Amino acid sequence: MISAAFIAMQYSLFCVLYHGCFLNELIERIRNGDNKALTDAIKIDVSVIGCPTVVGKISKATRLQDVKFFAKLKSAINGKKEKLKQDNFQKMRLVFEILYEAGALRLTDKQLYQLFVEELKLYTANSKGGGSEKALRKFADTYMKKNTTT
Repeated sequence: MISAAFIAMQYSLFCVLYHGCFLNELIERIRNGDNKALTDAIKIDVSVIGCPTVVGKISKATRLQDVKFFAKLKSAINGKKEKLKQDNFQKMRLVFEILYEAGALRLTDKQLYQLFVEELKLYTANSKGGGSEKALRKFADTYMKKNTTT
């Protein structure tokens, strides 16, 4: 039998892979009025519907008869978990989250190349099958900037 703690960790990992943040951070965004975070959280773990923040959102939408909100809610509940369309980029986001949690807020271009191209082989830096080092830097900067603002 799978324990609840294992399932919670699995959902948390899915959240980092899909959205670049932990589930509790999505809940915080919901609390701050981000309805996209609500559908994202439900796609990861439907049980967030029982969270007081989400219950409050649903109650408000009920009072306002917000048809669009309920259409999106229904879609999120009935939808399957998002597929990993770009598996390597999802793994890279996880690595960036680990680096962020460890306090490594910025890597040099050389460090990015060594980590993602040479060591982990998650990024192909060539003109034919992969991206450029400049694109790798942009991806890193975008992700790390997002992390510092959440």
